[in-house]
Amino acid sequence: MFDWARGSLLKKMIQNKIPFATYDPWLKGWAYAWPLALLSVPSGSRVLDVGSGSNPYYARHFGEKGCEAHVMDAKYDPAKMKQGWGITPETMKQNPDVRFHLGLAGDEVGPADYFDLVTCVSTLEHTYDSDFVLDPRKPIRHMDALRDMLRMLKPGGLLVLTIDFFLNDMPHWRGWDYLADIQALELNGIQLLTRERILRTRTYIYNCEDTLFMQPDGILSFSDTYLRSTSIGVIFRKPGLLDSPVVLSPHPALRDLLFPQSETVRSPEPPELSDRADEAKSIEDWTRMFRQGLKRLSGK
Repeated sequence: MFDWARGSLLKKMIQNKIPFATYDPWLKGWAYAWPLALLSVPSGSRVLDVGSGSNPYYARHFGEKGCEAHVMDAKYDPAKMKQGWGITPETMKQNPDVRFHLGLAGDEVGPADYFDLVTCVSTLEHTYDSDFVLDPRKPIRHMDALRDMLRMLKPGGLLVLTIDFFLNDMPHWRGWDYLADIQALELNGIQLLTRERILRTRTYIYNCEDTLFMQPDGILSFSDTYLRSTSIGVIFRKPGLLDSPVVLSPHPALRDLLFPQSETVRSPEPPELSDRADEAKSIEDWTRMFRQGLKRLSGK
């Protein structure tokens, strides 16, 4: 599943009271609400939120729904982290029903093949801050993070990523592009949950009149110029024969906005019977020629 922050969808999510749906400078109200408008996460599901920070409200939401709620983030270090980042002793004390894993995705601190759903909201882009993506002397940190999140998923489990993303100038100040991650995962057998939505480039998203951009009071808190930034959302399924209890189940009132006709890949019409007969005939001819070729090669 692929999507990005769009004004029409956020407005509709707010009207239909999707949890967390709200307008805010950082588009977190879109990023946290978007998966909840798409997925059914039943009671008893094992859910991990990666990069929760000091306020694990996403995990609390799933815990209140009867899920086994986990979070993962580094232990808070005031010398190295902004306030609100990392897990503090107070965070753990105030959330006794949430299970904490101290560490980063990529460090393999969580259990393998365990979770039905792993979420990583507005976090993955921060793994590009420390190392150059194209530096051949070092492994790509964000690929280690992706690999570890997939390791922790059960076969058939779902991985939700929302990524804050600059649309102007370079795709990212380290040279990364979200389409590269999608391609890398698909080349390794990790498929998007559905390909019904068309994959769109950053140029298309930049020029789309429905795109929501982060507001200047958010961007200018760390930048000298207003960078056109939005939030990309993707959902992957880990291959395997097991069925996850977490399934694609779009909110009925949002279906047309989640899968608008102009953004949807239409399945090809089934061929007519005459076409199928012609196709069968061509396969039969090809098979006969192939066998004749084998006979010539073998001298028989």
